[in-house]
Amino acid sequence: MVEMKKEVTMDKKKRFNACLSILITSLLVISSTTTFAQEKKPIRVVVFGWDGTQRSDLIDILQDETDRSSEQWQDINITTAEQLYEAAVQNLQGKLLADSSFLIKKDLPKKDFLPTLRKIIEQGRIVKIHISENTATKPGWTQILTGYNADITGVYKNTPGYYTAFPRGYSIFGRLADTFGPDNIYNIMVTGKDKHIGTKELSANNILPFYNEVIVDKKKNYYNYLDYQATDRQRMPDEVYAEAENALNEYAKVKNQNLFAFIHFCWPDGIGHQYGEGTEEYRLAIEVVDYYTGKIIEKMKALGIYNGTSIYITSDHGFDKQGARYPYKRYNSDDEKLEAEEEVNDGREGDHYGAPHTFLATNDPAVVRGGNRRDIAPTILRKFKIDLTTVKPKLSGIPLTKYNFPKDISDVNKEDQQLLEENLPYTGADNSLGPKEIKRMLLVSWSGANRTRIKELLQKGELPNLKKLIQEGNLLDIDSTSVMIDELAAEPLAGMSCLLSGYEADLTGVYDHAKIAASLPEGYTVFERLEKFFKNKTDESGIATAAIIGKDDIKDFSNKGIEYMFGKSKKNIDTFIIEETAKITGKTLNFLNECENNKLKVFAFVHYSYPDLAGHQYGENSPEYREAIKRCDKELGELMRLFESKEKYDNTLFYVSATNGFENGDLPRKGKAILEYGDLGKSHFLGSYVFLATNDSRLKRHGLQIDIVPTILRRWGMGVNQIYPVLPGKVLSQTMDNWVREYE
Repeated sequence: MVEMKKEVTMDKKKRFNACLSILITSLLVISSTTTFAQEKKPIRVVVFGWDGTQRSDLIDILQDETDRSSEQWQDINITTAEQLYEAAVQNLQGKLLADSSFLIKKDLPKKDFLPTLRKIIEQGRIVKIHISENTATKPGWTQILTGYNADITGVYKNTPGYYTAFPRGYSIFGRLADTFGPDNIYNIMVTGKDKHIGTKELSANNILPFYNEVIVDKKKNYYNYLDYQATDRQRMPDEVYAEAENALNEYAKVKNQNLFAFIHFCWPDGIGHQYGEGTEEYRLAIEVVDYYTGKIIEKMKALGIYNGTSIYITSDHGFDKQGARYPYKRYNSDDEKLEAEEEVNDGREGDHYGAPHTFLATNDPAVVRGGNRRDIAPTILRKFKIDLTTVKPKLSGIPLTKYNFPKDISDVNKEDQQLLEENLPYTGADNSLGPKEIKRMLLVSWSGANRTRIKELLQKGELPNLKKLIQEGNLLDIDSTSVMIDELAAEPLAGMSCLLSGYEADLTGVYDHAKIAASLPEGYTVFERLEKFFKNKTDESGIATAAIIGKDDIKDFSNKGIEYMFGKSKKNIDTFIIEETAKITGKTLNFLNECENNKLKVFAFVHYSYPDLAGHQYGENSPEYREAIKRCDKELGELMRLFESKEKYDNTLFYVSATNGFENGDLPRKGKAILEYGDLGKSHFLGSYVFLATNDSRLKRHGLQIDIVPTILRRWGMGVNQIYPVLPGKVLSQTMDNWVREYE
């Protein structure tokens, strides 16, 4: 009996252990299945391209509180809207779908305009995007979809001969397909423009940028990176929507795959060219693309693929503002120039010669700052968890998901830190200036100094004076936004006018040496603003200002050189000297000593042209060019030694930058640019990449040339928000782009 009980007890234990084993196994299976499912959750990103959307016009619409339900609005504007659609169809010579089902009167909202964009912003944010290269369609979308500057892609501008197909695999489509494999990513490309961002070989010397991404070659194991392709023809917004709907239906059949989609509208660019920026037609074109973007998002929701999808809405370029000091163009005569200027200001014709102001609206909470057009692709690749440090060649941009600080900060992960350290090897501790009073500020310009060579020489220890400043302050990447449609060279005069006014060419009229529309308006320069500021301070002794400029690289085109650029502002500067560059340091020391004797505060602009001269003569990648930069550093040391005592040095700020950079002589130039811009590395070709080295430890972030003037004014204690015209730049001590939801 006892033995039977033992057997029963043993059987119970065996059954219990067996059940327990089955339960544990089941739980493990469920757990592993759940983990596998989590790992397999698809990543989806959709980029909407609103071609040619000017940032300021977009914000004006968001801020508009008009109620369009009134009869008055319908009488005036609906007719315009209907004419807009008909005119656009006729203007494109019957290539488009003329019988559209879209009814502007019925479907556009009567208030709270751009509802689709508003919803995206409410879920995430809207940030400023700037452009430091050509403001045109081909280079724009190429940069957005690759993350590379034109010297790597070979896509410089729209003109045949100035673009080519970039190397295979450089686009987001290629990166994702090569990373995940063709069966784990579904790529969609739907475009609304013909012969722009397409994939065709139009002729032997005219190959569109994305041509290599669709090559099929079994021997090379090449396949078409695009799973759904609707490119290479002109499409009205409703046609783009129809193609996008088809593409999403196809994706829904394999919706466990990752998704990347680029959906491009040719409006408002086409309407802007016809009617001009700021017109009712241009505004309605923006509203139309918002409407169809919303319809595409509704389609995604219906297919069950919207939740968790990251949406990015952006533009390749802005549009020239009405009233700009005429868009830069090569005119054959003064009459032709005047006629074109009248047409643009009349608001019936427009272009984007100098239109670097765009935007990015997204529901992605990881985006924390504004940035450059080239930063969008790295942001998207990071969304797909791609290690950017492994991407070759190195991407030109940095993700918008982290602040663009050069220094080590706690929330930068290892990947970002490596990227930042590669960009900026020299940073120092915050141990200078602090709250101390500023008595002197020198803005020193090394014309033509390419930041690539600056960093190279710093790493070799060959710029000891610049390094001293950086160790006490910072070294920042600064980009110009002065590269226009018909000109790919960043010019010294354009850069100088921006450095000294904080405005770009659309307001200053200064585009390059030969094409100066007008002198700087009186009162626009930093000299004049400081003079006025200190004159109004009764407890101050005033400030002495100086512009001491090496003239060697400033040619005089029919008196439209350096003095013409300054115009009436020249008489408002205490000391104005144009001299041979070799004499500049001596002249500057004389001025500074005189100010010390009179106990005056000082702001001086000191311009050296050694790098620019050497670059034109010998090339950027030459010993002579490097020696020219080293000579600038030596003369900087002479200026620094004047304030050797700790008391004087602690109250002196040095900002060392450049009016323009220089073409990187290491990278081959392609197409017609080879002929037009002379020998490789001997021009300012794409010379918009400069730097700011300073002993000012409060400056925290990379930025733009337009950021330098507001930074200078703020460091002297001026408020910059009330300046008119509004300064487009932001103070470099601000730690992020605070433009988020500014329209509210």
